[in-house]
This record gives sequence, C-alpha cells and structure tokens, in this order.
Amino acid sequence: MPDVWTRAAWGRSSAWMGPSLPEAPPDVEVITVACAGPDVAFGPLLEACAALGAPAPLATAAEPVGADGLRVRLRRRLLGDVAATRPADVIAHALNAAADGRSRTLVLVIEALTRVDGASLDV
Repeated sequence: MPDVWTRAAWGRSSAWMGPSLPEAPPDVEVITVACAGPDVAFGPLLEACAALGAPAPLATAAEPVGADGLRVRLRRRLLGDVAATRPADVIAHALNAAADGRSRTLVLVIEALTRVDGASLDV
C-alpha cells in the first residue's frame, strides 16, 4: 500500500504529487475536490461537505433559538462552553460529523492545491 494511504489510515495529512493518485484500498473512501470553481474562502471544504451530503455548515451556524438556545446559553455561562462560531471550526465540525459512522476511512483529496485558499489549508 502506498505511503499516502498508510498515512490516511493513521489520520495524518499527506500530499501526493504526480499524474494520478494510486488506487485506494477497499477500506478507504475518497472524496475528490477539483478546485475548478472561483477562488472562495473555504471553497474546497464547502465542496467536500456538499459531496458528503452534509448540510451547508455556514448556513447552519446561527445561534439556536427557543429551548435549545436557552440550553446553549446556560451551558456557556455555567460550564464555560465556548461557541464554535469561527467559520473554520464550523466547517471542520461539519466534515467530522459527516465522516462519523462511516465504516471506511474517509480521505479528502484536493486537486490543484495551488488554487486552494489559505483559510482552507489552515483547517
């Protein structure tokens, strides 16, 4: 198995430079993001969320209302919980939630890395 898939199984980031990525082993699910669209902050990660069928993370980042909102505010005040309001945190949470419960290791492949915005790379 090529090192890129071994590192993925360990949960580590990897880079592959070459004409094509080696075929993934059967226990790895690959999500490929082409970066072909306009340069947008978090564009590749939002595209990955869509490919995974996750709800648009930045659209769902609003504060909860009603009883849920009260519960969140009480937790913050009494327990010191901090809201994940930074876009990077919200997107990372959405990607992790979409990956949970899958039987195979999920690997995000970003093609044309030179077109990826800095915000996406920081996540």
